[in-house]
Amino acid sequence: MLTALAWVLRPTRAATLAWFLAWPLSQLSLLLWPQIGHATGLSGVLHAGATVMAVELVLQRVRVDKARRWGLMLAAGLAAKLTIARAWHRPVVWDNASEMSVVLAADLTGVFWGLALACGAFGLGHLWRRRRHRTMATGV
Repeated sequence: MLTALAWVLRPTRAATLAWFLAWPLSQLSLLLWPQIGHATGLSGVLHAGATVMAVELVLQRVRVDKARRWGLMLAAGLAAKLTIARAWHRPVVWDNASEMSVVLAADLTGVFWGLALACGAFGLGHLWRRRRHRTMATGV
């Protein structure tokens, strides 16, 4: 679903880089919890990607009707999911259905790094455009 969303919205290079960097950072951040001995899966990077897309939509960096509204709904869904899971309180839970541990903290770290990097990418992109515009205007 996230791939289809990205295919339709065509995120910026900065957003793609933010998502790419969020992957290792979200995995490394799991070391902050001593309860997590081993973690595999794509939950963190998927949450990071959804967060980056939400930021892209809220800041209207992609051309789509009612982008801000869609971005806020996506962000609200992520916030609701994190609130219900309470990963800061229970970083690892046992899932009886699949008979394995689920690392909820991966969702939390993915959202954190997705938000931090997407907002950072927006700031750097904005500064780069301002600098380039100023340089072209002055001829320097």
